[in-house]
Amino acid sequence: MSKKLKIFALITARSGSKSVKNKNIRNLEGYPIIAYSIIAAKLAGIERIIISTDSNKYAKISKKYGGEVPFLRPKNFSKDSSLDFEPINHAIKWIQRYEKILPDFIVHLRPTTPLRDPMVIKNVIKKFLKIQKKICSLRSAHIMVESPLKYCLRNKKGLFVGINKNSTPHSISFPKESYQTGYIPNGYIDIIKVKEVLNKKRLYGKKMYIYITPQVMEIDSKEDLEYISYQAKKKKFKILNYLKKNIRHTNTKRDLQKS
Repeated sequence: MSKKLKIFALITARSGSKSVKNKNIRNLEGYPIIAYSIIAAKLAGIERIIISTDSNKYAKISKKYGGEVPFLRPKNFSKDSSLDFEPINHAIKWIQRYEKILPDFIVHLRPTTPLRDPMVIKNVIKKFLKIQKKICSLRSAHIMVESPLKYCLRNKKGLFVGINKNSTPHSISFPKESYQTGYIPNGYIDIIKVKEVLNKKRLYGKKMYIYITPQVMEIDSKEDLEYISYQAKKKKFKILNYLKKNIRHTNTKRDLQKS
């Protein structure tokens, strides 16, 4: 009998965002933004949901919604310049050292992408498990409206420079159907092999599978937050419905946006 593979969710939520202060716990329809990723992982059936944060306040809020916070992330892995590798590597090594276990895979969920469908997450994991021996990692992406091959750069003289070596000022006017489809990596879900992180010091490796998800918006500005709030009301997302049925509203103005 083959062993059951261990899959943990890791939600990385540092507190020092400058674009939108405390964006990971801002109010979204009565609940902190981070709650949406925790509930998404729960409804997708992921074994453990671990939060990597540098903030006691974030930790307290995360626990209320069912996230585990076994450690606080060191400040040197919580900077604006910190790469995803740093908190993920730290979390894996902490679990290995203090719990004496290791998951096989990490499902990385960024809290700034709150409006996911848990069934999509389930389907992504199912697909990954089928092909995981042939790939190094998985990232979600959605289809670009225009192929990136139609885009251009601009040199110091203000003149056209093609993204593709075959691009010309004339060719970028061709119909989009003439070009290969482009994809934008998004924050829906990443799946990472723990052995890639520990043995090869990298997240994605050379064979990263691109899983196409519905287009999803990430919060990088106050305008993004306003638009996502509008979407949450309009489209009746499963996660918001779950929160309303199972968890009492938070006093968000006092508890979440207090600075």
